[in-house]
Amino acid sequence: MKLKFLVEKESLVKEYILEKGISRNLGRKIKLYGKIRINGVESGNWFPVRPGDFLEIELPEKENPEIPVFDAPLEIAYEDENVLIVNKPANLSTQPTRKHPDNLISRVKAHYLKNGIAANVHVATRLDYATSGLVLVAKTGHMHNLLQRMEVEKTYLAVAQGHFEEKTGAIDLPIKRLEGDRLRRRVAADGKPA
Repeated sequence: MKLKFLVEKESLVKEYILEKGISRNLGRKIKLYGKIRINGVESGNWFPVRPGDFLEIELPEKENPEIPVFDAPLEIAYEDENVLIVNKPANLSTQPTRKHPDNLISRVKAHYLKNGIAANVHVATRLDYATSGLVLVAKTGHMHNLLQRMEVEKTYLAVAQGHFEEKTGAIDLPIKRLEGDRLRRRVAADGKPA
């Protein structure tokens, strides 16, 4: 993945990229394994940049071998060069565990390998095992770092029984775990805000 910047102020490359949200750890990896170009000329992280310079950073991305590959259907809702939004079905773990070798991130990894793309994917939002819905996946470590700094608001759809006077609305009541069930919740005065 390449990041491109039109430089606004004088600085050294290594200081400028920190200001742009690149972590120190990723900055070290860029220095060792990535590429830095200023106005099309290969440079280093100690080079100065000036207002109007065009800075291009090629990120070193390596696959995470710890994520197993599990080839299974994947429903992609949106994709661009930085992120992927995938519809996670219920009863599927988001991350790999011993108990759930088939999981969403392994399916994403298999999808990319099958299409000849080496992607170092990172889950930016998670959903519980029994919950279905959209999950945001960062396609690089840098994008994951940026997304972790943001507040992500989740909206849940609940299935409810009974007679309702309004067809739509919001239920803003505290919930807690249903006794004897790790996954299901119920409305309770002593519950947590939901």
